[in-house]
Amino acid sequence: MSTHRNKTLLYDQLTSRVGQDQTMRDLLGRVRHGSLPVSVRGPKSSFLSYLIARLARDSRHPLLVVVPNESEAPAMQADLRLFGVESQLLPS
Repeated sequence: MSTHRNKTLLYDQLTSRVGQDQTMRDLLGRVRHGSLPVSVRGPKSSFLSYLIARLARDSRHPLLVVVPNESEAPAMQADLRLFGVESQLLPS
């Protein structure tokens, strides 16, 4: 099996498992129905980017993501791009 196929299977499994989580379903439901703002605490690094990308795709509305400092913003943007979400950096 090719490396690309393995990565796709892993991503599909991750998406399936996250989609089964009740907390994630509640969060997605709030975003879909416009119950904003929402605050997400706990997930870090690329998994946080994955969750934001998932919210961005499912909400169909623009999202504003605030990171703790300017050094984290480019990494978040790169992760979002990897998950298929384009973003803009806004200076502080």
